[in-house]
Amino acid sequence: MWLRQVANVASRNNQGKCNVFGSITLATSSASTNLVDPRLTIASVVILVPTNAHSTTESLSGNFYADYSTLTNGQITIKHTNNSVSDRTFRYVIFG
Repeated sequence: MWLRQVANVASRNNQGKCNVFGSITLATSSASTNLVDPRLTIASVVILVPTNAHSTTESLSGNFYADYSTLTNGQITIKHTNNSVSDRTFRYVIFG
């Protein structure tokens, strides 16, 4: 059974379908949001991609970044503008 599961994972990886993606919506009325994902390690790199106009505006604000000084196994803090916009949603990919 487990050999079939390994084969399925390998096949999906060869098709570019890796299990390293997620979605996060930034907290409102706060200057940071914790991205919690058990796949994160202290060696990970996180790439965030905006999904709508508000998240695109946030990503271009100059205040938006993953704070690698906070990176631990399972969590990283995303710094951003403190405002009340509630739909600043991003897709992310984890490398490493």
